[in-house]
Amino acid sequence: MRFHSARSRLPDNEENNSDAVSLYSEYQLWYRLSDIFDITGGLSENYSRVNSNFFNDHHGLNLAGFAQFEPDRSTA
Repeated sequence: MRFHSARSRLPDNEENNSDAVSLYSEYQLWYRLSDIFDITGGLSENYSRVNSNFFNDHHGLNLAGFAQFEPDRSTA
């Protein structure tokens, strides 16, 4: 998991001030499917929010799933 926060303040022009936060997390699971195959799978998520008069306010959410099959190399 990763959290990032940024705060920009301009003393001469407060209308251009902005605040931003970003959160990334990932859940991963490994499982031995059989004596010859392993599987790794999981989910990842990235959320961001920006509050700014200059860039306008916006937010985003990205979700993704993943899977990987691979031969068990420990028996070779």
